[in-house]
Amino acid sequence: SAKMATLLVTTRPELSKSTRRKEKLPTIREDECEDLELEACKVQEKLNQTFGDLSGEPSEALAKDMVTFLQGAQQMERTQTLQFLAPKLSQLAQSDSGAQIARCAIDVATSRDRAIVLSAFKGSVRELCKSESGHEILVLLIDCIPVFSLNFMLCEIIGHCEDLALHRYGSNVIESILLHFHPMQLPEFSMKLLEASRRLARSPWGSRVLQTLSEYSGTSCRELLIRQLTPEAGQLAMHRTASQVIRKLLELGDETGQQLLAAAVLEAVKSNSVQVVNIACSRCGSVVLQQISSLRCLEVQELQSRLSEASPVLEKSRYGRRLVR
Repeated sequence: SAKMATLLVTTRPELSKSTRRKEKLPTIREDECEDLELEACKVQEKLNQTFGDLSGEPSEALAKDMVTFLQGAQQMERTQTLQFLAPKLSQLAQSDSGAQIARCAIDVATSRDRAIVLSAFKGSVRELCKSESGHEILVLLIDCIPVFSLNFMLCEIIGHCEDLALHRYGSNVIESILLHFHPMQLPEFSMKLLEASRRLARSPWGSRVLQTLSEYSGTSCRELLIRQLTPEAGQLAMHRTASQVIRKLLELGDETGQQLLAAAVLEAVKSNSVQVVNIACSRCGSVVLQQISSLRCLEVQELQSRLSEASPVLEKSRYGRRLVR
């Protein structure tokens, strides 16, 4: 039996070191996956124990703790924390304390975390536009995230452009979109605003949106805006907020656009829909006429002739006397 044992030992094939290693150890990838899964579970458990479900409006102290945790987190912890927060971010963004967490989540997110952060706001854009703190989070997203990743925003609000442009907070989001998005993303969006331009011009928030549109859109869009406003140019020139749009278009427009506006004001005077004296004696209208007077076109000469005829009346007006030569 002793001889048999010796024979077995000596005749057993020798295993190479690499073979023995393969038999005993998992692959490096398997090791890494197991380690990552274990670490992720630990982070999730820690988040649940420390922060709970974060439902409702979190306290200032809890929000501060979460911000501190996020700012100090390593890559794995940060990604797991963003996944933990994602289902709650749109709700958190609508409260003052919760918005601190949402703002921090956007700030610390890297390019690999971008999809997690964006998924949190899909389906909630219109609601956030009307929230005091929520709309600020959307503006921050537009500032921080490449705009071609934000087309979902346009899709969610394209049917509500006028409503949001007339809203105190929504108008800020619309302006941010016009400022930062690429023109090739905005043809339909801009057209919706142009269609509502006469109503928007008479609103303090809508007027700001149109001024931004006229400044950052192309020449063709600016000309379309001018043509949309010309039928009511005489009345709009005297309006407190609409006149600001007319002035911006006179400032930025090319010679054709400026002439269109001057001709529209003259046509309103000729058709008796508005008196040149009324425009000249109004605070806003007098400023618009001053701008038009600096242009070089036949329409301006005729307007100046009518103003000269009305000079006795204009001399008595605080604003009208600006136009007396």
